Amino acid sequence: MKTKPIFLKGIFRDEKTAWFSLALYTILLYSTLTLAYDLYIIAFQAFGQGAISQGIYIITLLCVVTWFCYALTRFPRKWTTYAMMGAIGLVIYGTMALEDAPANRIHFFQYFPLGILALEALRFRIHGRAIYIWAFLLVSSIGLGDECIQGLLPNRYFDAKDVMLNSLAGLLALVFVGFVVREENYPWGKRRNGTKVHP
Repeated sequence: MKTKPIFLKGIFRDEKTAWFSLALYTILLYSTLTLAYDLYIIAFQAFGQGAISQGIYIITLLCVVTWFCYALTRFPRKWTTYAMMGAIGLVIYGTMALEDAPANRIHFFQYFPLGILALEALRFRIHGRAIYIWAFLLVSSIGLGDECIQGLLPNRYFDAKDVMLNSLAGLLALVFVGFVVREENYPWGKRRNGTKVHP
């Protein structure tokens, strides 16, 4: 029995554009490895670890508040939605608090969008909830490739912990779509007077 697509709408209208966007974002991640690290070192020397750490927390808080306000106005107001958003926020905060190096906290900003792009690319071919598994595997593979490249670069190294951080960020993006946005409201939300709202 053939499964039906669970994402009737998406960010991209066609499969080629979705895969191109995913590939372009991945190339951007890989090509800026040394640049991003150099910029971090410059900022570290100029402002110190404490200031960078606080800056990342502030940016994260702003992102969470923005998403909460967006969810409040565009998605169904169910307690489960806000409970899941709170759980995602706690996981992000807890992981950041346990991470000693501020640079590693940026992985959430890099790989959360990648989780969405992976869903977009796969939704044209994979139907049913198996898409979440395939999207997670795709994001994890890209994150593993990221660390393998770093292992080949001078002054960088392969870190299994970073591979897990990359995968966790992608997983949280998929949890956000599946339990906060939900497939029927994806990608922009719904809802005024029972009708979908589109930007």
